[in-house]
Amino acid sequence: MPKTDNDERSRIDQNISNAEKLRNPLEHLEPYTTFEYNTKQSKSSCDDNCSNPSSAEQLHIERKFRIKFYKSPLPSDLHDSCMSLFKDNMSKLYEASSWGLDLESKSEELRHESARFLIVTEEIKEIPSSAMNQSSLNSLVRSFSHFRFEVNDDDFPTEEVIYLYEIQVHPDAQKCGIGKRCMSIIELVGLKTKMKRVLLTVFKNNNRAMEFYLNKMKYNIDESSPSNYKGEEADYEILSKTLISKRIKKR
Repeated sequence: MPKTDNDERSRIDQNISNAEKLRNPLEHLEPYTTFEYNTKQSKSSCDDNCSNPSSAEQLHIERKFRIKFYKSPLPSDLHDSCMSLFKDNMSKLYEASSWGLDLESKSEELRHESARFLIVTEEIKEIPSSAMNQSSLNSLVRSFSHFRFEVNDDDFPTEEVIYLYEIQVHPDAQKCGIGKRCMSIIELVGLKTKMKRVLLTVFKNNNRAMEFYLNKMKYNIDESSPSNYKGEEADYEILSKTLISKRIKKR
């Protein structure tokens, strides 16, 4: 691989430095950072021995999600929530992988000085249809995304990228559009900070994640992924998406 010339390396380093200095890269993206997901559930108004199932009332579940940006280090309660979510979602996959499960190393990874996060919290209001003026409110951490502004290759850097280290969504909040929205925001942040691509790593046997990235988010297997090299076997793929800012032509 050809060596990056000094001017190009300086440009790459400057873009990364500028991106890392941003206090809030979500500025001007506020319309994307709050959204609602509404659904209905049946809730019985009697005990388990109730002989009249029709007495179950309908609850209107208003799920309101908020996305906030954080720099490392996270507040201790958020750090613990992220670690708990990672452990619940990924322990089995890591234990079955060549990497193994190392929670201490993962905790240190989240504390890295270059780590950046999108934290998704939820406010849940349960409103019985028979008493619309009564409600209960809960606030919960439902997802986190860990990303960094980096070079694409430490030894032979040719471009600046956003590397997605982690995106985890609580099982109770899946299928609410959180993953797609967070990925879209990360891509917009990449465009805003002049990153060239988004890169990420995913286990091959994580079928849901592979389906999500390849089909829903239109990522591709990156040229640097082990599967592109003969004789090199790995239980993961490196995926990527090129970020191209469309310019409006002046008339």
